[in-house]
Amino acid sequence: MKFGVFPLDNSAEGAVLVHSLRANGHTFRKGRKLLPDDISKLNAAGYNEATLALLEANDVPEDSAAQRIAKAVVADQSITLGTAGTGRVNVYAAAHGLFVVPREHVDHVNAIDEAVTLSTIPPYPSVDPGQLIATVKIIPFAVSES
Repeated sequence: MKFGVFPLDNSAEGAVLVHSLRANGHTFRKGRKLLPDDISKLNAAGYNEATLALLEANDVPEDSAAQRIAKAVVADQSITLGTAGTGRVNVYAAAHGLFVVPREHVDHVNAIDEAVTLSTIPPYPSVDPGQLIATVKIIPFAVSES
């Protein structure tokens, strides 16, 4: 991923906006993948450049990466996954029970790459269906496929 200030021209199509921008009453939120119409609107509002993340061929966008990692670490039918958004997937209890998570498993996931974070509630509490028990978060806008 290339990260920096880039011109808002044709080359910015598909880039990810790093900071929210306001243009003529419209807010372009941080994390938005720029479309040609977005670039035109930003240009019309006087923006010629912006801080962008340009994903490269081997990069996985944050939502896809978070979803893939969450699926990989959750192999139990008593757990459900939320929808990926802003690089985050929340993990919920699907049944009443005792939440047990070996700390070394969480530490292993967190040691894979500084761009990936798995956080959980403390182990051994009683949980109810729908209760948030963990979150997978991708810190930057994308991570390497590797």
